[in-house]
Amino acid sequence: MVGTTRRAMFGAIGSIAAASLISQAIAAANPADTGLLKAWNERQTALAKIEKRGSFYLSEYHSAELTEEFDAAEMKVVNIEAATPRGLLCKLWVALAHSGGPVSGPEGRAQFDAIRRADYAEVTSFACELNFDSQCIWRVIQSLALMVEG
Repeated sequence: MVGTTRRAMFGAIGSIAAASLISQAIAAANPADTGLLKAWNERQTALAKIEKRGSFYLSEYHSAELTEEFDAAEMKVVNIEAATPRGLLCKLWVALAHSGGPVSGPEGRAQFDAIRRADYAEVTSFACELNFDSQCIWRVIQSLALMVEG
């Protein structure tokens, strides 16, 4: 998957919109992670702005301001304590995005773009290629996703 195709772009935007709606619904039902889910939505929105221009890893496609917006939201996700499985899931996606080694080549960038985007279906397609540390985090994400989404 190349992150700059129309299908990938619309898929990313659709995934982010769906994640936002799910997060809002859960926050309404369980306010314990409202701040964390809000920070997650800010992160995903900032990422969508970056990916609308191209890969996260190709900085010539996005501005320092967009990167700062993304980084600030991601740090909120990291620093706010989770109180629910949904909150833990958000934090683990950030951990997974930072657990891999150096990214090289278009395929590696596309894979880590999918991880950074929290694209469950796409990551499932290449999860067996992840390093051991990343696979451990991925297995917890899979378990929590079953709890959260049934």
